[in-house]
Amino acid sequence: MIGKSINLFSKEEFFEKIFRRSGSTSSLKIAKVSINWLDKFSLGSFEKDTDVIMDEIRKEMLDNPHDVSAMIYLDKFSTFLQNMDKSSSAVKGYVGFAKKYLRQCGGIRISGEDMEDYVTLPINQDDEELKPLTKKELKLLVENTPNSRRRHST
Repeated sequence: MIGKSINLFSKEEFFEKIFRRSGSTSSLKIAKVSINWLDKFSLGSFEKDTDVIMDEIRKEMLDNPHDVSAMIYLDKFSTFLQNMDKSSSAVKGYVGFAKKYLRQCGGIRISGEDMEDYVTLPINQDDEELKPLTKKELKLLVENTPNSRRRHST
């Protein structure tokens, strides 16, 4: 039961699902840019398509459930993006979409703990100065969102 026989999404279905879930063309655009960078990374670093790498990782994980190659792959992707001078927020977003893509299109599950242990994401230099939103600021932000689905979910 390897490959598309376990009802994985195609790349196009992945993008359609991103748009249906968010209703946002911005999210769709970021997802497409993320996977485009993942494809460039795969070809440039391994001389293989991303789909081929996902198949190899999935097969390895079937043989050895404790295999960490998926996390190493995402960590190398993060390093690649940082070396391309992408901002820390862009790296985090691209790696997040790549993780989702591996899960939905590759059948590769990665836990949050594994991400923390194996994948090094850049730290925002300004994080120390950031303060959480107050309840009043959050309410104002939600009330002014154009997407009514998000407005009513809080």
